[in-house]
Amino acid sequence: MKILPAPDKRLTWLFNLSALLILSTVIFTFFDKKDGRIFFFISSYLAAFGMLYRRLSLSRSEYFFIGSLFLLGLSKVVWFGIEYIGQPDFDIYNSYLASGKRVMIAAFIALFLLGNKRLLSPVHAQFIKYGLLGALLVATCVGGWQILHHVDRVDFYQGRATDASYMYAGLATAVIFMLLQDANQRWHYLVAAGVFILAFLMISATETRNTMASFPLALLIIGVLKFRHFGWKGFAIVFVTLFVLIAASYKLVIAPRVATTVQEYQTFEQSDGNDLGSLTTRLAMWNVGLKSFAAHPFGMSQEDRTQWFKDYVATTHKDKSSLAYVNIHLHDELIETASLQGVLGLAVLIFYYITNLTLGWRYRNPAFLSVVLVVMLSGLTDVIFISRDQTIFFPVLMLLTLLWQLSRPAPQVTS
Repeated sequence: MKILPAPDKRLTWLFNLSALLILSTVIFTFFDKKDGRIFFFISSYLAAFGMLYRRLSLSRSEYFFIGSLFLLGLSKVVWFGIEYIGQPDFDIYNSYLASGKRVMIAAFIALFLLGNKRLLSPVHAQFIKYGLLGALLVATCVGGWQILHHVDRVDFYQGRATDASYMYAGLATAVIFMLLQDANQRWHYLVAAGVFILAFLMISATETRNTMASFPLALLIIGVLKFRHFGWKGFAIVFVTLFVLIAASYKLVIAPRVATTVQEYQTFEQSDGNDLGSLTTRLAMWNVGLKSFAAHPFGMSQEDRTQWFKDYVATTHKDKSSLAYVNIHLHDELIETASLQGVLGLAVLIFYYITNLTLGWRYRNPAFLSVVLVVMLSGLTDVIFISRDQTIFFPVLMLLTLLWQLSRPAPQVTS
C-alpha cells in the first residue's frame, strides 16, 4: 500500500477526532447506548483514513496488546465460520460473529491510535482523565435518578443490571487509579476515596454480587501492589475505609445477598442442580459445561451443545436447571469459550488475559490493570466477550487508559 505524504495537521485532526469519539463511546454508554456504538464505528472509519498517512510506531508490548485483541475477535469469527457456514443453523446475527467483528474493529482503532502515539501531549492525558471522570459522574447521576424513582435494580438504562454493573465497576476503578496516580496533595486522595465510596454504593444498588466483591478486591490488589510505597499507614487507611464502608452497608445490602447465596447453594446440593435459581443455575451450567468440554475438547456449535446438555440431564437426572440459559451462554467466560470453541479458543482467551496483565505490569499502569482485573473477575460469573456493549466498552476503556499514561508528562513505560 502506498503511503501518502499528508500534512501532520490532517493526521493530527484524524487522531484527535478518533480519540474523542471513543471517549464519547464510554460517556454515552450509560444513557444512550445507540449513539455510543455509532461513535465507535465512526472512529474506526477515521482510523482507516488515518492509516494512509504515516507509518506506525509500536513497541513490542503494544503489538502484543493489539494482536491478542485481534486474535480474540478472530477466534470467534473463525469458530462461527467452521461451525455454521453451509449449515441450516447459519445466522448472520449470531452473537459470536457480531462480537468477534466488534473486537477486531477495536483492535484496528487501537492500532491507529497507539501507532501514532507521538501525537499525544499532556493535554490528552488531562482530557482523557476528566472525560472518564465525567462519564462516571454521568453514570452515577443516571443511577441516582433510578434510585430516586425506586427501580428494583439500578441498570443505568442498559436493560441488564449485571452488564451495567461490570462496565460501571471498570470505569470507576480506572478513574480512581488515574486520580491516585496524579495525586500530589492530601485532598486529591480524599477525592479518590469519595469516588470509591460513591461507586461502591452505586454498585450495591445494582445488586450484582460479583462486582460487589470484585470491585473492592481489584482496587485492593492493585492498590497494594502499586502504592505500597505509602507504607503501612496508607494500607491501614485503605483497609479501614473498606471495612467501614462494608460494615455500614452490610445489614442492608451485603447480608441479604450473602444469605441468598448460602440458601441457593444448599438448594443446589439438595436438588442435584434441578431447581432454578440465580446461583443454582450457574453451578449446574458450569458443571455440565465442563463435562461437555471434556467430551468435545475441540468445540461444537451452540445447537450441538444444547442437545448435549439435554442428553446429559435426561441420562443423569441431574442439573436440569442448566437448560435454562444454555442456548444463551454459561455465565463463565472460560467455560463458555471452552465448551464452544474448544482448546484453541480457550488458549486464545487465556493468552489475551496474560498479555494484558503483562502489559499493565510492564507499563506500570494501575488504571489499565484494574480494568483487566474487573474483566477477568466479571468473567467468573458472566460472559463479557459476546455482549454487544461490553465488547466495545472494555477494549475502548483499556485503550484510553493506555493513551492516558502514554500522554502523561513523565510516563514510566518499558517496551
